[in-house]
Amino acid sequence: MKLSVSDSKRGARRADLDLVLVFEGEAPELPAKRKLAKDQLGAFQGEFRSTRLVADSEGGRVCLIGLGKRDALDLERVRRVGALAARQAESDAAS
Repeated sequence: MKLSVSDSKRGARRADLDLVLVFEGEAPELPAKRKLAKDQLGAFQGEFRSTRLVADSEGGRVCLIGLGKRDALDLERVRRVGALAARQAESDAAS
């Protein structure tokens, strides 16, 4: 499995799966060229450790992972969300 990290505001390379971290109550910042319909987000609000896997219009996959409230973010939360992201990427590669 190959992981890479990039800034969503820059032109990121096309990937099989994009992991997008989202603060609670905020809209996700999707990588360039990823387009999702509003109904695909459903009730995803970015609660801590919540996930939602959706397909974009070109068949690529986006996994949204909730960070929780912005003011509650600390290193432990980052560690736990990072582990969840790695687990999601591994399980996606296996399927």
